[in-house]
Amino acid sequence: MQKLWEKAHVKYVMKRKLLAIIFSLIVLVASIFWKEIYVSSFLIMLPKNETEKLAHFFHFINIEGFPWVAKGIKPIATYYVLDDPIFLYMNPSLDLFAKDAELFWSLHPVNARFKGGMKVWKKYQRFFPSSKIVILSGPSSVVSSHETILIINLAKTKKIIEEHQTTFSKVLGIKNTKTLLQKLIKHPGNHYNFLKGNHHLLGLLYGFGDENAKAFQQLDEPYEFLIPPYRKLYSSHSDKHIELSLFLEDKAPYDPNDPWFYIPGFKVIPNTKETISLEEQYLQIFEKIKKEKSHTTELRWSLLQFF
Repeated sequence: MQKLWEKAHVKYVMKRKLLAIIFSLIVLVASIFWKEIYVSSFLIMLPKNETEKLAHFFHFINIEGFPWVAKGIKPIATYYVLDDPIFLYMNPSLDLFAKDAELFWSLHPVNARFKGGMKVWKKYQRFFPSSKIVILSGPSSVVSSHETILIINLAKTKKIIEEHQTTFSKVLGIKNTKTLLQKLIKHPGNHYNFLKGNHHLLGLLYGFGDENAKAFQQLDEPYEFLIPPYRKLYSSHSDKHIELSLFLEDKAPYDPNDPWFYIPGFKVIPNTKETISLEEQYLQIFEKIKKEKSHTTELRWSLLQFF
């Protein structure tokens, strides 16, 4: 009887140990892959039509610079959405061709899908509270018929402001980094006016480097009221920019599996130490993002960046 009891006890202990090991393994896997599990669970529960709209939204902001903000090489990125075509047609500063082109885009199904995706993101963004990245939107300060989407890497933006605190303070009259960052977050559509249209500050925050941003500012004075001041590809052909070249014009890599993914363009002083360093950083991060994206969908990859 004693032996039977001892055997039963040994089996019980072994069973407890096995359960403890299994539980520990589950906890370990969950602690390592909790981000992937969370995002996958969210996407499984999301209705199919909302998943499609959200995918469109992130596809467009990926084109406009989200991956570079996510990886911290660009402090901020912006995207502009035409929100009021009627106001646009009343704007006397635009010619009829420009108005027709904007109206065509505003009515295009692609733009409609993007707006639908933006609504879905606003509905569910509370499920992705992030101390790393924020996506904000608000009426544009440049043209009131547009809505601005401002994407901010909080740590990188704070670092750039701190590194160039004297410059920011001189232009804006604000010495406190936290105050400046809060103002950017509070008025996303007003960031251009808040930065006083200063291309040096804008270039720093768009990740184009100190010397390049300063050179662009000097060549562009007095400041032009551009919409927006920097796009993914700056297309100005003005003679005053003749001394500057397009960033990575001859060396920009290409991903055949994702042809919409490419390094943002901007004006630079060619062959300087700063420009060469920026080229190396962008090329390295391009390969890193390319590798990460090849193992998942663009939407899933984007949502993982908030953690």
